[in-house]
Amino acid sequence: MPHPHRSSLHAASYALEDRIPGRKIGQSQGKAWKEAEAQIFRRPQHENEVLVPAVAEPLLVWIISGEAQIEERELILRAITFDLYEPIF
Repeated sequence: MPHPHRSSLHAASYALEDRIPGRKIGQSQGKAWKEAEAQIFRRPQHENEVLVPAVAEPLLVWIISGEAQIEERELILRAITFDLYEPIF
């Protein structure tokens, strides 16, 4: 669902919200956020694969517990893989 009332600065984050499964539990608001956008989502505990649309803005991933494998596409179509594991304290 498009969000025509939002500026193009925030368009990418709302596009991700429309395409990636999960429930939004937090959203940046107010004057302090006029040049940045932050959203926090609660995602399913188990997902086989999620394809994120390519955008110029960074997508930060915070894994509270468990494991994740994140692959980043480069412009030359080579994939970079990061394996994230739950820290042992």
